[in-house]
Amino acid sequence: MEKDFAEELSRRLMGARERKGISQEALAAKANISAQSVSNYENARSVPSLASLLKIAEALDTPISQLLDRLDDRRMPLRTARYEDEAALMRLLGVLTEAQVHTVRALVETLNKQHWGVEVARVRRRSTSDGAGS
Repeated sequence: MEKDFAEELSRRLMGARERKGISQEALAAKANISAQSVSNYENARSVPSLASLLKIAEALDTPISQLLDRLDDRRMPLRTARYEDEAALMRLLGVLTEAQVHTVRALVETLNKQHWGVEVARVRRRSTSDGAGS
């Protein structure tokens, strides 16, 4: 069972690194760990410590939860696009003025209260299942 976790984590680490378009050596330098360690993690020969995993996640600008979320349940796909959207939003919020941040917060709270988008998804599912969407 532990080997399964190591193999899944290794795939996620390699995938995150490749999506960023950097080499193992570049990741090692950014995370201040050895290139051999990165290679070992990506080949499931060893599992990174929490400290190393935090450094790697930061170096990849990837939430650690993306690397660890549902590690024990591979039937659930990673929400990669969702995490990338959230990270992009956080970066964008960092350059807004205080007033703009308050406006964005009010907008998000309004969307949450009104369940914006939920009804659209229900209608689309209903119309495609009864053939009306064709």
